[in-house]
Amino acid sequence: MLEKYKCDRSQSQLSHLLADRSYHQTKMHGIKRARLTEEEREARRRRELSKTDEFTKLSDATLARKKERDWSRDAFDLTTRLLQINPEFYTIWNYRRLILLNGLFVNAPAELVKDILLDELGMTMSALKAHPKVYWIWNHRRWCLEQIPYGPGPVSESHMLWVQVNFTVSILVVTRSSPRSILVPIRN
Repeated sequence: MLEKYKCDRSQSQLSHLLADRSYHQTKMHGIKRARLTEEEREARRRRELSKTDEFTKLSDATLARKKERDWSRDAFDLTTRLLQINPEFYTIWNYRRLILLNGLFVNAPAELVKDILLDELGMTMSALKAHPKVYWIWNHRRWCLEQIPYGPGPVSESHMLWVQVNFTVSILVVTRSSPRSILVPIRN
């Protein structure tokens, strides 16, 4: 069957196919693929193994603290480092919220809670600019907006409007900074 296929094609068509094939082997998404020497491949492999080991150790340390119900600032900082490496680690986002609720927010004045949450909003905005389609970042951002203290008394309409406007602005900022289009549902 293969022989028949080759015979049905002219020599110029076959050389065109081979040339096209070599083009795809050296380019991906318009970026020329660099040929690496054996030493360069080994160095790259060692760097990747190092990153993998670092991620594994950091994950294990953070998950051990979660298991121990550690709500400290150190545990919070570990979650920050881990989420910078892998923002799709939803267990760590959930642990981060638990640290905020059970550790950092406990007995904290409303102004400090607000400052912490504003820092969280800044962190999530930076993460969204790099990873606009990661649901867990959007989910954490929405949660932070919902937790910002609005003062004593019932939830006011102006506060809820502020939360919705801030979330919408987040979407606009991220979509303008990223060529990728995104759709994020807003809960009422």
